[in-house]
Amino acid sequence: MTRARQPRRGRRSAAAAVLATVLALTGPPGAQAAEVQPRHGPAEALPVGGHEIRTAVSAHTPTGEKTRVAVFEVDLTADKPGQAAEQIKDPSSPLGRKARSAAGVIEASKADVVVITGIDVGDRGAREAFEALLPASLSHTFEGALAASAGRHGGSGSSTDSGSGAEARAFPGQRGMMVASRLPIDERRVRTFANFRWKDLPSPHLPDDPSTEAAADHYTEAELARMPLASTAVWDIPVLREGKPLHVVATSLDGLGGLEDAAGSASSHASDPADASPEELRHRDQLAFLRDLVTPARGSYVYDDAGGRGGLRQGEPFVVAAGLGADPGDSGAASSPVSAFLKERSLQDPEPGSEGAVEASDVQGGANASHATDSRLDTFDGDDARGGNLRLDYVLPSSQTPVTGAGVFWPEIGQKDSDLVGSRPGGSTRHRLVWADVE
Repeated sequence: MTRARQPRRGRRSAAAAVLATVLALTGPPGAQAAEVQPRHGPAEALPVGGHEIRTAVSAHTPTGEKTRVAVFEVDLTADKPGQAAEQIKDPSSPLGRKARSAAGVIEASKADVVVITGIDVGDRGAREAFEALLPASLSHTFEGALAASAGRHGGSGSSTDSGSGAEARAFPGQRGMMVASRLPIDERRVRTFANFRWKDLPSPHLPDDPSTEAAADHYTEAELARMPLASTAVWDIPVLREGKPLHVVATSLDGLGGLEDAAGSASSHASDPADASPEELRHRDQLAFLRDLVTPARGSYVYDDAGGRGGLRQGEPFVVAAGLGADPGDSGAASSPVSAFLKERSLQDPEPGSEGAVEASDVQGGANASHATDSRLDTFDGDDARGGNLRLDYVLPSSQTPVTGAGVFWPEIGQKDSDLVGSRPGGSTRHRLVWADVE
């Protein structure tokens, strides 16, 4: 878990024209985004438990109408602590260009709350450097506890254990998360679940060592005693709309086999849990935990990092904003758990889509031609010779929450803002921002 940073004042900044410059770009897709100037304004960091909430003065006030919740994997990460932050500050560097494109996407999306994944956080993290580029209206930010496996090679701490269920991370906080919000965050009710152990899930699918007669013994008892279920983090962030909370449930699950190989043939992932890798089993159980957290009748076993018990209460409105690490139709047998999760009665899937994703699939061809998932729903621009484009990022409101719109920020080539998403290799993440409007 990342340690809480000390309160800092006067660090928050804002652009007088954050995206006036970026949105004026007319270059071809993938062109370098114009430099976004830092903003300036008062700020206060409020340490709450093992996390930090930062607020700043904003002239943008809630309207009492819809709330746009988004998730966006920005891919602002480097090999060593501090590198990403330094590169983001340099608008001429690849990461600097990518950060400015990502900030431009967030601005153009008009999101009220954004769960930002794939960013180096914690000590010497990239959060503050990227935060300085964000729209001034997103004046409340959050960075919370990460699972221990989000800072080492694998859940068991072994750098050679490729089946631990977590992608290798070079340092604590690499590829972490943060939240940026126009709406105030109710810091008293924030909950994080970094320390929930895999073995504490009811009937967990713990991996087995086939060379022994014992069951579920791939990991030792000592390893399981300290192994978190989350590969990155799970947070429950209540944002206040006219004083009433909307729970934004944020998480990011590691892609199975990495993003390049997240898809693949049906044989690339086991359909029988007995044959599944530790990585696949952990992924299934992470989805089960997420389901139980937002389903009042199932979450009594849940505990948070402060010792609180239970999941969300009956009738509490929520939106799951998450990278789930797999496509519901095109990640082989790994699709089945995601597909089942999308059909949970406590959730609704508004199926955000874009015409840009359809165009990309048609133009790129390759693996995309044989995909089962509607290409309109894709959120990741993958390797067309391998897995192709996939739906990996999701915004899923509670079944009782009215939804008035949803989409994926993926403009068609030549349309407004298409330069912000670019094409490989260029200054842009391969993920696309996904959003839903809720009342």
